[in-house]
Amino acid sequence: MKNIILAFFMLLMPLIVSAQRTIENPTFGAKGIGSMSLGIEKIVLQNDVTKLYMVYYHGQGGSFNLNNTCRIVAGGKEFKVLSAEGIELSGPFIQKFNNEETHFVLNFPPLDNGVDRFDFIEDYCDQCFKIFDVALTDKAADEIEAKRRAEVIPAAIKNYAANIKDDGKSLEKNEFTFDTAVVKGKIYGFDSRIFSGKLNPEIAVYFYNPFGTDQVSYSAMIQSDGSYEIKVPMITKYQTAFFIMRPIINNTILLTAGKTVTVDYDFQQVYKPWELPNNLLTPYFSGENVDINYGYTKYTSINMYGTLIANPLTILNVANFSMPQYKDYVYKNFEDFNKQVDTMQITKRAKELLKIALKVQQAYYLSMGTTFIESAYRQVNGIGYREPIPDFKTPEMTEDYLDYAITLGLDDMMMFYANDYGYAICGWNMCLNRVFQKNLTYDLWIEVSSKFLNNLPSNFKMTKKEKQLAKEIAEKIRTKDTSRTATERAFVKKYGSEIDACINKQLTNLQAENAQKADAFLAKTFSNESFFRDFIKLQEYCQTLLRHAVVEDSLVKEIEKMRLPFYAEYVKAKNAEITAQIEAEKKRGGYYVHKVSDSEGDSLFVDLIKDFKGKVVLIDFWNTWCVPCRQALKEMEPMEKDYQGKDVVFLFIADDSSPESEYNGMIVSMKGHHYRLTESQANSLKRKWNFTGIPSYVIIGKDGMVKDFHTGFHGVGYYKQKIQEELKK
Repeated sequence: MKNIILAFFMLLMPLIVSAQRTIENPTFGAKGIGSMSLGIEKIVLQNDVTKLYMVYYHGQGGSFNLNNTCRIVAGGKEFKVLSAEGIELSGPFIQKFNNEETHFVLNFPPLDNGVDRFDFIEDYCDQCFKIFDVALTDKAADEIEAKRRAEVIPAAIKNYAANIKDDGKSLEKNEFTFDTAVVKGKIYGFDSRIFSGKLNPEIAVYFYNPFGTDQVSYSAMIQSDGSYEIKVPMITKYQTAFFIMRPIINNTILLTAGKTVTVDYDFQQVYKPWELPNNLLTPYFSGENVDINYGYTKYTSINMYGTLIANPLTILNVANFSMPQYKDYVYKNFEDFNKQVDTMQITKRAKELLKIALKVQQAYYLSMGTTFIESAYRQVNGIGYREPIPDFKTPEMTEDYLDYAITLGLDDMMMFYANDYGYAICGWNMCLNRVFQKNLTYDLWIEVSSKFLNNLPSNFKMTKKEKQLAKEIAEKIRTKDTSRTATERAFVKKYGSEIDACINKQLTNLQAENAQKADAFLAKTFSNESFFRDFIKLQEYCQTLLRHAVVEDSLVKEIEKMRLPFYAEYVKAKNAEITAQIEAEKKRGGYYVHKVSDSEGDSLFVDLIKDFKGKVVLIDFWNTWCVPCRQALKEMEPMEKDYQGKDVVFLFIADDSSPESEYNGMIVSMKGHHYRLTESQANSLKRKWNFTGIPSYVIIGKDGMVKDFHTGFHGVGYYKQKIQEELKK
């Protein structure tokens, strides 16, 4: 009997073998944007199952999971995943480090006869895993490979760097300009399917505008052949910029006004993630500044934050530093960074630029000293970012600390080569303000408010219990504890307006005195010929431009007195540009300005929403000077358009701390209903929901009841979900 069974099995063997086919390391056409680290090592085709042997490359710490929606698309049909081996579908994320790999198998139904290629699709979201045109036959593989060979980056471009010679020249003098730079190139072998089939994705140049310290961007569409060209209006003749197409391109390049920088890429690298540094394509430079741009690719290897702040070996020391100790610590580490640049095999010009960049970065770390020391203290003691830290005392910054601007030579036009030099100037000014408490800061408000509440003037007729309550609130303010009991909220409601008025008066007087001291220090530190001194003032004047408002004529006249005529020319040009934009927005309409009565609290709230019965109302508390508010408004703009013509109202509340000219300039592009209240009125509403800052939001349902309120922007998706929930009721 055994012999009969064995003979029968031997007869079946040829049939079993012929029913299984294996493709090792299959060729494929393209991968989706989130799929660079996913690969197919082997495919086994059987009569009853299709098996994909897959690998995920974790790099230095990548994580992944796969949804149970995975499918193979072949011959116009979808074959959904049956099971997995080695991973759990829709399970927890798998994270590994140090270039480790995860190997697993996905099982699918058998494919139809005659299929020569397929697409692997996790799902149809932008970031879902996708691998297109996976070849199942030699003919299909040959066709895919032939297409790739036809679009290979030329060897001359890839080998251009080898021909760069150091001519010993130094960087040229920098200067202001209105000229334009050009960035162009080609992504050889580009396949738009990487972007989920979106044709012509964008590639962009980003740099920081030194006048306003805002980030500006200029972009172009990638053409079907992979070519692109971006025209970049410049402010200085030379400036470094970020060159980005997420997530595969992220470089720093030096632009020159009136010249062209060429950057090419080999798209085939995306299919070899194990060869890519940080999963980014390798840039191939030619044209202007080629030696410097290649030099910058080596500069990225310097890990400043990891060495200075997040280093587990030194973080305990940083957490306990005084400001002089922190300054010496930064100086010492940047000496080491400069030595690294000295050892790089790059041209003299490239080294000079990298050392300018290091000076500007050094200025950044020095300007952020108190923040980084507090951050280190929180990490060492396991204290969350928003948690109070009653035992931490912010280290004192004195006039001596400010000499880093002189030590680093920041008063030099050559510093404008660096992308973030405007931030270095702004950062030093922040330190100046901290030393002299020139501007209203949260810390200054805390100091004055807690002191006032601890020493209430005699004209406040309070009970002994209320005075004790004032001291308890003062302690919470001092420790940045934003929680309030019901009794404390009742106290604030009763005395808040009167206390705020007294505190604001003290702050105004103190700021005026401190501003005079700061100006005297500037005059002592920098000569009248210093452009750095002028630029400190200029950045302050140009802040209104960030808020879509023109610089007032009185300030333009002050700018005209400055040493360089370009300053006034630039501001006048921006004023004209913003004026034209405001007039265009006014013609488009869609914004409504309302006035309200002198009421406060509950009565004011009723006045605000009485005309919107039966609608979902999103109230946004903001002000023109609030940077997080402006960022949130920009993100919310598309959502506001989505709900036009529906039972949804966007209601924006600012107060008179927003300068009227800035307010009027900004609201024309904010489609919705606008109220500019007195500061007292706005505070009465904030106290109603215990808001401690802005932006803050309130969502009201169609029934007129408050459904949600909170401080801080929670993201567009959150508000869409809440609005949709209320619309369905």
